[in-house]
Amino acid sequence: PNRAQNRSGPGAAPNACIDIASLSPYNGKRWKIKGRIITKSDVRKFNGARGPGQLFKIEITDGSGAEIAATFFGTGVDQYFDQLKTHQVYYF
Repeated sequence: PNRAQNRSGPGAAPNACIDIASLSPYNGKRWKIKGRIITKSDVRKFNGARGPGQLFKIEITDGSGAEIAATFFGTGVDQYFDQLKTHQVYYF
């Protein structure tokens, strides 16, 4: 995820963002959404069939008000938990 910024020119926020309500398994492998994190859980540690692990969850809303949940596992927790802030807007 990249933090949304007011920029123009190369590297600017892409116009090709898709609304959350438009996401489907038929969109292909590549998509990008712009959304605000509305909730973020604490890190949860667990022991599963493949050994110990960790996760945290977020809920994201876009400009239309549609919502989606995302779960980060393993090294994604280490990489993004401190970086992602509630009420901030990011590109995913």
